[in-house]
Amino acid sequence: MLQLLLLLPLLLPLLLLLLLLLLAPGSRPQTCAAPTRPVTIASVSPRGPTLRKTRAPELLERAGPFVRTTEGRWRDLFTAADAMSEGGVKDEDGERVWYGSTSMILGLPVETPVEERAFLLALAEKDVHVHVHALRCAHREAQSRAPGMLGRTVCEVRFSDDPRGLRIDVDVQAPLIERRRVTRTGP
Repeated sequence: MLQLLLLLPLLLPLLLLLLLLLLAPGSRPQTCAAPTRPVTIASVSPRGPTLRKTRAPELLERAGPFVRTTEGRWRDLFTAADAMSEGGVKDEDGERVWYGSTSMILGLPVETPVEERAFLLALAEKDVHVHVHALRCAHREAQSRAPGMLGRTVCEVRFSDDPRGLRIDVDVQAPLIERRRVTRTGP
């Protein structure tokens, strides 16, 4: 009995540790029942996608002195652009030619600083992808208003700053492709 009393102070911490392990939430056998605590973002594996990946990419990505634009963001800006066009047909040397103009304003966030707007303007003037988007938009607008199919299109593109965003003006000139009228002589 004396030996048991001497061992009791040593066994008591072990018994408490065993009791804590048995009562821990993860020590019970798994069942198909609903979990006792709700699943939160913090409990999901940290290796999964983060919230950063769910945002839209930036228009510009800077890495030191290098700048890279995101094609998808430019496409979204042109899709949501405020576009207005006008034009008409003129007869030149026996050929009908379409002359038109398309103005687009690519909306930029209001909080965009003046320096950033100037940088975007200079970048857009040199970016081939922005020119292609502007030309395609202007051609689409001219084609929808012209009385016939457009032939080879000649365009002039100008960029300027606007209080609402980046303004792009495209002047379009293209001959109309029309069916030639053939007069048939009857028998």
